[in-house]
Amino acid sequence: MPITMQWLNGRDNILVTTFTGEWTIEDFYENIDQADKALSEVHHPFVAIVDFTDNAAPPRKILTIGRRVRSVTSPYRVGLIFVNFGTLAQMIYRTLTRIEPSTFGEWHHAPSMKEAVHMADKILQSKKKDDPRDNGSNGAFH
Repeated sequence: MPITMQWLNGRDNILVTTFTGEWTIEDFYENIDQADKALSEVHHPFVAIVDFTDNAAPPRKILTIGRRVRSVTSPYRVGLIFVNFGTLAQMIYRTLTRIEPSTFGEWHHAPSMKEAVHMADKILQSKKKDDPRDNGSNGAFH
C-alpha cells in the first residue's frame, strides 16, 4: 500500500503517515477512512507526522481532498509536521490552510524523520506544561 499509518515505535503520541511511491486519490481516501476509525479511539494529545521522503508527485485533482481531510481532524492533534514536503505540496497546503484554517491549522516542515520526531517531542512537552491534567505519562494526558 502506498500510504501507511502507524504509531511511532509503539508510542501513542506520535502518529506517522508515510507516502511511498505513486499513490492515487482513492489510496488517500482509503487512508482517511482508516485514520477516521483509528482517531475516534484516541482521547489524548498527539502529533501527526506525514512523511513524503519516498513520495512521487501528487496525483491529479489533489485539491479535491480538502473536504475529506476535514472529516478526520481530531481535537487531540496538537501538532502537524511534514517531512520532505516539496515546494509544490507546501503551496497546495498553504492554499488549503487559507481556505479552511480550523481544519488545517498550524503546521511545520522537517527535512528528516529524526528532526520531525525531535520537533514532535518539543511540541508535546510544551503542551504537557500547558495542561493542568498532565499526570507525567509520556505526553498522554488523562
